[in-house]
Amino acid sequence: EGDFTMESGMRACTRLLDAATRPTAIFAANDEMAIGAMKALAQHGISVPKDMAVVGFDNTALARVVTPPLTTVAQPLRALGSTATEMLIRLMTGQGLRDTEVVLDCQLVVRSSCGGTGI
Repeated sequence: EGDFTMESGMRACTRLLDAATRPTAIFAANDEMAIGAMKALAQHGISVPKDMAVVGFDNTALARVVTPPLTTVAQPLRALGSTATEMLIRLMTGQGLRDTEVVLDCQLVVRSSCGGTGI
């Protein structure tokens, strides 16, 4: 739940912290929300990664420069764009996409926010 901003990451994390049972890790929908969650955790005196692990998604430039550096998932953006273009061309030329399934490999970029030494 959220709108992919740091602020919504902070709000979502605060709700998690108010729950009867706190999680030991947060996997956010994107890096901005993960960074917002890290900010909320810091405001509550919770250390990342000592007390809670945080992982984002998108491998943005911000993920490398926050403290601690954010573990994140990197998408193959070039392959994603070219595949989407090919599919759009198929649709525009009447070929359709019936029974089309596309799976692209992602990469886990391990950094310090999940306790890994990473890059």
